[in-house]
Amino acid sequence: MERWLAAVERDADRSPSLALELVRCGQLIKGYGDTAERGQRSMRLVLELLEQNGGDAERLAVVRVAALTDSEGRDLALALDKPVPQPRAVPVRIVRGNMARGFVPI
Repeated sequence: MERWLAAVERDADRSPSLALELVRCGQLIKGYGDTAERGQRSMRLVLELLEQNGGDAERLAVVRVAALTDSEGRDLALALDKPVPQPRAVPVRIVRGNMARGFVPI
């Protein structure tokens, strides 16, 4: 969070539109578990983009929208010209129970 705020402050003088777009990137950080990890990873990639290329507001907007719309990170990788991540295997749990007693399998 400190890295993000420092970037907003730094860019506020240089490019207000870039700073505003960076503030909007705060939407990437949300939830818990996998969602939180994905958001933090996306934010790190956004900050790396700004540190390496200086960035511009239009490109940052494209990157932000890509990160928010694709939970698997493919769109974000394409927007950043990075390799597309492979799908992650998720185990399936089969739970037997009595639905009449209110037990709902996940």
